[in-house]
Amino acid sequence: MQYEAAMKTSANPVHRPTWLFLGGVLTLALSGLISGCNPPVEPPPPLHELQVGENLKTSGGRLIHTPLGVHRLTPPKTPSSKAILAVHGHKSRGYEWITSLHQFAETGAHVYWLRWDWNQCPTGGVEDLQKAIVQLQKENPAVEEIHIFGHSYGGVIATIWAQTVSPSIATHVHAIASPLAGMGKLSALCPPTGIDGKPLQAKVSFTQWRTQHKLDGAFKDEAVDPQLVTVPKARVVALPETFNGRRLGHNWSVSYSTTQWLETQKHPTPVKPVETHPPE
Repeated sequence: MQYEAAMKTSANPVHRPTWLFLGGVLTLALSGLISGCNPPVEPPPPLHELQVGENLKTSGGRLIHTPLGVHRLTPPKTPSSKAILAVHGHKSRGYEWITSLHQFAETGAHVYWLRWDWNQCPTGGVEDLQKAIVQLQKENPAVEEIHIFGHSYGGVIATIWAQTVSPSIATHVHAIASPLAGMGKLSALCPPTGIDGKPLQAKVSFTQWRTQHKLDGAFKDEAVDPQLVTVPKARVVALPETFNGRRLGHNWSVSYSTTQWLETQKHPTPVKPVETHPPE
């Protein structure tokens, strides 16, 4: 009755058929917008088909166009007690991961890629990540440790996962160039990340790889560095300003951080990485 009264007192009432029509148009428009943000999907490529060099960005396109979900990139019969899971960021183009994925495979670990929907708040992304880990462990029951590398927004969901989900095996989480304090649409449209000051779950170790605030193209316009949070018992690594004579920015941070980590696995003392990577 209140709806009818309002319709009668309105100077320009919108009749129900018109309202339904407008609602349908809006629904179609939103559907088109959402679908337009999602790239066409393709079968997951095997790692050996993801080439570097002049084909790097093409390889990145193939990687990011895989269906939503977790995808194994190394041969299924590879025996290993270690798994590495790569988690991309918002609007990733994929190419920033290609070199690192090949390096991960050289360690003999099971290498996985999580293609998740970045058009959602962190809670949904954490659920996607947990499903990926469950599937990973189901496929590889002999795995004794997992290393999760999350870049940018992917690092946000990996960090929240590390603080809220209790893993059954040792898990090492790496957040690379990640706005853990929140920023932009993440802060405007979603609840606070809740990361600052929150302890890690048991069996989880955590490393944050921070880019230089004003050199990171994703963060330089923010008044306060969105990477600045305190995670108890975390290891924080400040990335240098340059890498191989070039500015070390947002995307290149993946190659630098993963190469540095791989070197520390070989040597007790960190050594400067020598991996090269194309411009951002």
